[in-house]
Amino acid sequence: MKVVWARGAATVRDVCTALSASKPTAYTTILTLMGIMEDKGVLSHVRSGRAYTYRPILSRQQATQNQVNDILSRFFDGSSEKLFSYLLNSDPQNRNQVARK
Repeated sequence: MKVVWARGAATVRDVCTALSASKPTAYTTILTLMGIMEDKGVLSHVRSGRAYTYRPILSRQQATQNQVNDILSRFFDGSSEKLFSYLLNSDPQNRNQVARK
């Protein structure tokens, strides 16, 4: 998604090339994942010659909000206070940073 958001639109090859710069990634893996994201309503595509060009349906902000809401409901009973408490207590560096502010 980061590649598609950054470019505004991307083919599977574009995403594969961008991701393979840091870690080898199979074209078929990216193709499968982008198909799943399209099925979930995160991406849409238009045909460009022989390839599909994918565009984001959700903004990065919307996708982030959806993920945070999912984490809140699945792990923290919908309570952001429980999430913040977990984050603060799970890493001593977090407590030190908050104490300094």
